[in-house]
Amino acid sequence: MHVAYQPIFDLTRGTVLGYEALLRPNEGSPLAVIDTARREGWVSELDRWVIKQACLEAADWLAPYEVLFVNTEPETVAELSVQDLLRLALPSEQVVIEMTERAPMEALNVRPLRTSGVRLALDDFGCGHSNLVALESLRPDFLKLDHRFWARHRDEAVAMLAETERMGCSLIVEGIETEEDLVSVRRLSIPYAQGFYLGRPAVKFQEQANRHVWVPP
Repeated sequence: MHVAYQPIFDLTRGTVLGYEALLRPNEGSPLAVIDTARREGWVSELDRWVIKQACLEAADWLAPYEVLFVNTEPETVAELSVQDLLRLALPSEQVVIEMTERAPMEALNVRPLRTSGVRLALDDFGCGHSNLVALESLRPDFLKLDHRFWARHRDEAVAMLAETERMGCSLIVEGIETEEDLVSVRRLSIPYAQGFYLGRPAVKFQEQANRHVWVPP
């Protein structure tokens, strides 16, 4: 397994905000690998490898004004210490830990992230257990709005934009697949966007020495 990177765009400035690090297995789908890791109890180990490897690779090419988003499970975040986060190959302010809610997370301790300077993003908001209670409790730096939510609930998306601005949280819309999607998001004045229409995940290696692969237990 290796890591690929998908750009996230700043629609206001017409620049790249950063990249999301995505696990890519040699065979099969990423979701199948992650589901297996959850089921067999090594998902935190996998998450830690992706975080470390993505930061190591991105240290070669990420611009100082760009940030790196890395997906993790809530249980992995609960295990990370300040020391773990400060040992990463990127400056803390360039790292964003991105979590998808799979269970209520209001009580999750994110203090180590705050202490280290690493930022927090909530992914797939509008699905599963995602709710305003978690938003108020965790106070993420970024909120990623699920495509199915913003495409079907435009009024709620506008309200969500106002709420995130009030909280000092930046809204990112996922799933921009067509020009029509992009036009719609611009009309909503949502500042950041991600999707295949804007840029697909790609492997980025500047130094072959930094290329490592993951071998599951």
